[in-house]
Amino acid sequence: MVARERSLRDVVNIWLGSDVAGRSRVTRITRSRREVWRCVCVESEGDQRSLKIMFFRHDDGCWFVFPPAPRRPAMGVAVHAEYQGATGQR
Repeated sequence: MVARERSLRDVVNIWLGSDVAGRSRVTRITRSRREVWRCVCVESEGDQRSLKIMFFRHDDGCWFVFPPAPRRPAMGVAVHAEYQGATGQR
């Protein structure tokens, strides 16, 4: 599923279908304190069933049903070059 450049409503329509998505509502909005991502719970109640789906917003603005990967420490050449330039080392 390609969710790029789509609103949360569009992604809900894909997962639930447009007829069910019209009867759905957002029941919980959560922001992570340590990470920079949002989580939304969408609930839909039909004639015979109730369904809840969690959607997670990733760094690129896309909505998915799985959380973004945790950020890991990284070191690159640019960081190393800046450090050497600041200390005058070669």
